[in-house]
Amino acid sequence: MQVTMKRAIQIAGTVTDGSNTCRTTSDSGDISKGVVGATSGTIVTVLAYMGQTNANNGDAVNSTSAADGTGTNPDAGTIDDDDVYMEWRGALTTPFTLKSGIIPTVKVAFGTTTALGYSGSSGGCTATIGESQGIYGSAPDVIITFE
Repeated sequence: MQVTMKRAIQIAGTVTDGSNTCRTTSDSGDISKGVVGATSGTIVTVLAYMGQTNANNGDAVNSTSAADGTGTNPDAGTIDDDDVYMEWRGALTTPFTLKSGIIPTVKVAFGTTTALGYSGSSGGCTATIGESQGIYGSAPDVIITFE
């Protein structure tokens, strides 16, 4: 199954950089960069973008320039630094057979338990705005149901 969605998410929380617990503290203001974190202070709701532009994100995702399928798509695992949308692919955990004349409603729900990631060297929680290391929108939990 493939879902096309906006990369932007509003999120607040913590993630480890390998040695510290990083808290979301500020938007980077740049779609191609991570958000700024800190090892202490108040956790702030930030605008983060799913996928990393400087890394292989795995074959299950790639960015796309348009949500309706008319855009350009980079190779699987690649997020272009100016693409607002992304495509996510995942296998269904149980088989689904479409029956003639019965079109189901498909519901896709995303959770936030795993929706923060960290990129860069250890100790980078306090990255300055605009650096490529820091907190980013990671792959969310996905639940797909057919009704």
